[in-house]
Amino acid sequence: MKTVASVGKAPHEGQRAKGQPAAPAGTKPARTGRGAVLGALGKGGCLLGLLAILAILAVFVAFYRPASPTAAGSRAYDDSSADEPQERPPVRAVAFAGNGQLLAYGGDELVDSHGVIRIVRIADHKFIDRDQPLRTIAAHSAPVTGLRFRPGDRELLSTSLDGTVGWWQVETGERFAILETPGVPDETKGLLKLAISSDGRFLAAGGWSGDIYLWDLSDPGAAATVVGRDSHPQLADPKDDRPSGLLEEVRSLVFVAGTPPLLVAGGGDGLLVVFDVASRKVGRVVTLDGKQPSIRDVTMRQWETQRDHDFSINALLDAPARDGVLAADYRGCIYEIATEGPCRSWWLGGEVPDGPKNCIKPLLDKKQFCIPPENPSNPGGAAFAGLVEYPRLPQGYISIAWNDRFRVFRPTDREPWRVFEGGMRQGDKMCTYAAAPEQGLVATGGLAGRVQLYEVSGDAASPDIHLCDSL
Repeated sequence: MKTVASVGKAPHEGQRAKGQPAAPAGTKPARTGRGAVLGALGKGGCLLGLLAILAILAVFVAFYRPASPTAAGSRAYDDSSADEPQERPPVRAVAFAGNGQLLAYGGDELVDSHGVIRIVRIADHKFIDRDQPLRTIAAHSAPVTGLRFRPGDRELLSTSLDGTVGWWQVETGERFAILETPGVPDETKGLLKLAISSDGRFLAAGGWSGDIYLWDLSDPGAAATVVGRDSHPQLADPKDDRPSGLLEEVRSLVFVAGTPPLLVAGGGDGLLVVFDVASRKVGRVVTLDGKQPSIRDVTMRQWETQRDHDFSINALLDAPARDGVLAADYRGCIYEIATEGPCRSWWLGGEVPDGPKNCIKPLLDKKQFCIPPENPSNPGGAAFAGLVEYPRLPQGYISIAWNDRFRVFRPTDREPWRVFEGGMRQGDKMCTYAAAPEQGLVATGGLAGRVQLYEVSGDAASPDIHLCDSL
């Protein structure tokens, strides 16, 4: 494994190294008017010189190895293996323990037909267990898609495409329990996301079916509550029917503390579902513009764009300092979802004046950041992937794109304040991320099977994000 280092400063867009100036054209040697013998020697000397030049060029070509290009102001890191075949399976899930000293990761790697979870230690912003993980858990019968440490760091929970939630003891790697989803397992039961409440009592998971499952971990034997079971009615004309849950896969989940506690879910269909954890009831189901569309409206919106991922709500970040949640979609739009005061009542179905306007607020310039990356008017765009808190910057946050680019925002910014390049190799894509804000750490996992560890440092005057280590 190679350790990667980064300066952490983003290059200017379009910057590239200057080329070498063209060599001047050669000139013929002047005639001296000497005899035929000298003329023949002159011709022979030219031939010998040409042969010598060709020999030097052959040696140069045989042994020359170009240095890795590094744009001015960009990261400088060892990318000598960038063209090597990628044989490691993608990493789909990463999670920090609360103290920031442990990192769990997993993904498509299967050992003896089991999805594997590996746990490594971190010290001084470096991975300690490089050659041998601290713990390896043969967890599921399919790839691992989600990981979370339970508060206290003694237990780890995981989701998988096999449709189950694994509950593991961190110290021994032994299984505490397997939580089953209701119904007969099939390919639609695969789970993609999970969340744990701040007190460690509740766990939520969701996946391909759009259903969200809620468990009370204080009673592990109890069956899960299903959110959105009736959200797929078979109607001849659904123009007037409103969804009571997500219509497509679950893309993001987060718990919000308070009275009553809430569970917020974002879907691949662009719907936001707010669930009352105490009463086990769904509150509002809306799009990020605050509207409650019909099922046909959702379907038509995606059909008209010919892309069903543009409105996917890929990230949710609990933001207590903002009295709510931050939500972001595939295009890079970011919204503030207020969940305190009158807005909590509105999310639970109450009537509040200007509820959509006051409880859902766009934070960025929509003309610049609500354009699909594939749109010709957004040639530099990158699909949105994550949101994390920026430590030591009150109400500040970071967005992470699939190409491992970090954008830092202050509370009132309508466009990125600072942009930092990550250490991902060309052609790789980020699949997952996790943060330990108190320790100033962010981890990402990608398609190439690597796990990256970043340090977030500095304050409002001088922020910095740089790559510390890589597995």
